Amino acid sequence: MKRVDYEIIGKKIVVGIILFLVPLAILAGGLTIINQFLK
Repeated sequence: MKRVDYEIIGKKIVVGIILFLVPLAILAGGLTIINQFLK
C-alpha cells in the first residue's frame, strides 16, 4: 500500500461520514422543528 492509497481511502471515509451525518442532522433538525410546532 502506497501513501497515495491511504489518502484516497481516507478521503472516501471522510466523504462517507459526511454523507451519513448530513441526513441525520437534517432529520434531527426537522424533528425538533416539528416538536416546537406541536407544543
